[in-house]
Amino acid sequence: MRLKIKHFDAKVFESKMEHLKDIKFTLFVDDIPLSADELTDVNVLVLQEPNEYFGLHDWAIQNQNLFSVILTWDNKVLNNCDNAAFLPFGHTWMTPHFWNKSYNISRMACPLWPS
Repeated sequence: MRLKIKHFDAKVFESKMEHLKDIKFTLFVDDIPLSADELTDVNVLVLQEPNEYFGLHDWAIQNQNLFSVILTWDNKVLNNCDNAAFLPFGHTWMTPHFWNKSYNISRMACPLWPS
């Protein structure tokens, strides 16, 4: 298993995918191969961020043949890549130390909120 992950610490994925470590595949998360040496027999591309950030959705459509599967929420990729599959995306940046706390947010902090 190889991991090429753009915006997250790869160790987070490694710990969750420990049971797959002996399988020969490469997982690209919002990142692309820079050379053929980064590819394996099975290559998975996960597109989480919008195309407007990095242009990866357009790149993926043009290079879809490099991947066994492309996982994304984006209709443009889903409609233009036979190897694309829907992956609903969403997560929180809140970590466990936030979970049991309450927060007071005033209207002054966000004047657009209705009173």
